[in-house]
Amino acid sequence: ARYAIREQHGWIEEPAEWLNVNFLTGLSSTETIYQAIREERKTVPNYQEGFALLAEAILRYSDKRSVMDIAYYRERFIQLKQNDLLQFFMNAVMHIHFIHF
Repeated sequence: ARYAIREQHGWIEEPAEWLNVNFLTGLSSTETIYQAIREERKTVPNYQEGFALLAEAILRYSDKRSVMDIAYYRERFIQLKQNDLLQFFMNAVMHIHFIHF
């Protein structure tokens, strides 16, 4: 699992938990985490790029439901060597497809 390092607390939950309404510090921590990522991107431009791609991929698939999008984003995650995020994306596709989200 991926953890972000934070000076005050040492670590935080995975990004998948940041917006979980049952995770009490999730919503309040999101802005701080986002700002830390933006700071890191000043020196490492592609830092955490996979998470932005994951959000884009899920949103696009939920809007269009195109098999071509699945193939495109699958290839992008493989290029970025983000196999864990590819799995999250494929799980989201299955959820959207079979649960009719």
